[in-house]
Amino acid sequence: MSKKTYVGVNNIARNVSKMYVGVNGVARKVKKAYVGVNGVARQFWSGGYKTMTVIIDQSNSNPSTCCTYADDAVGMTAGSSSWDEFFGHYPCQLDWNGNEVVKVNRHNFNEDINGNTIYPDTSQSNMMVAFPRLGLKITAQSPYLYISMTNNPHAESQGFEYNAHTKNGVDKSKFYVGTYLGDVITTTGGTKLCSHLSRILPTFNKTISEFRTIANNSGYEQLAYYQLVFMQAMYVLKYKNLDSQSVIGKGITEDSDRRAVGGSEAYGMDSEIIRNFYPSYMTDGKHHVKLFGIEDFWGNVYSWVDGIYVTSNRHILTANGNYNDSGQGYYDNGQGATTNLNGYISSVQGTTKTGFLGKGFSGSQTTYFTDYGYLNANCVSIFGGSYAYKEGAGIFAFMPCYASTYKGQNVTTRLMYL
Repeated sequence: MSKKTYVGVNNIARNVSKMYVGVNGVARKVKKAYVGVNGVARQFWSGGYKTMTVIIDQSNSNPSTCCTYADDAVGMTAGSSSWDEFFGHYPCQLDWNGNEVVKVNRHNFNEDINGNTIYPDTSQSNMMVAFPRLGLKITAQSPYLYISMTNNPHAESQGFEYNAHTKNGVDKSKFYVGTYLGDVITTTGGTKLCSHLSRILPTFNKTISEFRTIANNSGYEQLAYYQLVFMQAMYVLKYKNLDSQSVIGKGITEDSDRRAVGGSEAYGMDSEIIRNFYPSYMTDGKHHVKLFGIEDFWGNVYSWVDGIYVTSNRHILTANGNYNDSGQGYYDNGQGATTNLNGYISSVQGTTKTGFLGKGFSGSQTTYFTDYGYLNANCVSIFGGSYAYKEGAGIFAFMPCYASTYKGQNVTTRLMYL
């Protein structure tokens, strides 16, 4: 094999001293080059832009071995802090106008980045996690699922989409997700959905529409589907394992009732600190789990997720704004199933817009995506799993299974700002 390679005009390989890529017929030096699937060079990058890819072999039922890194992810270590550097997410307090008040210590949410004491229980601001703009691309070529992220903010020509950072057609540099499950409070400014250390049960027994109305406030709203898909893709890239309960922790999934908000402030961003000092907390099913700075990412209480609707013939409708209960004005991604489906997810819809919504449901609690899902007609969606959902809970436990009129003590919501 040649030690020297050019990729010149018309992709003709030539023996040279360094790796180059042809751009408009001009050979240019690049920083890295990887050979991807089937010997096809999939990614070159320079100038600081990277494309991180993980490939899921959906024919491999083992959740810990079915993933392979490609492109600039080759050589990365699953679970390493290098992934956090690439994603760039960070915790902060956000005021009611969407301004960052203070950046928060990643290891202890009771402190700012300078070690000063802060108060995550205040209702004057919201404890949030910021997710900077990255491009996402999800494609399927059976049995493989390709999940790629790029830090190029405008790589649309390469097939990347920025749905999580777009609101009604307007580009955004960040979106923010509440650290805590939603708490409805009444202030002099009216009734608001809050993300703070309330130390009480999250608010529940409201329809998705009722929560939507309360949440909508100067750029705030409840968590929506494109943002969830973005975070799910982050998880698969960083951890290269589909069993989130084994990798991060069970969460509150084997308990007798719901738990109050708060208690994970010193867990770290991904429960890494609590796993080191009190590993039983992440396996007993009775403690909060924290992923990307978000407490109860799964477990405790289900969360409504806006911006997705499954129609009577099970077409999957998604949107990045103007959310409603019937999918009016949403993008039609086509038919996801011909009949109502549920079970442990074995394969997913697998496009950038439909993400990890279940397609096949022949898995188990220890195989494939390891989480329980639904795909029912005429339904809005909940996510995550509740205090008694056991192994069915996790990062892929997404369930279009309720009519928009449903309300119950098992469903709350989560704040988002975009």
